[in-house]
Amino acid sequence: GIELLDKEVELKDDVWEKVVEVMAVIEAETRIEEFLLKPLILMISSQTCI
Repeated sequence: GIELLDKEVELKDDVWEKVVEVMAVIEAETRIEEFLLKPLILMISSQTCI
């Protein structure tokens, strides 16, 4: 009864923590791509045009 419910809540907390971690990593990677890759792509494309 109550014990099982506590364990379920704990499990959901663990899963939620993992989800938050993964989302934070994805967000960080997206920001890194925006900051590093976009200027790099612009540089490469402008060099190939000239």
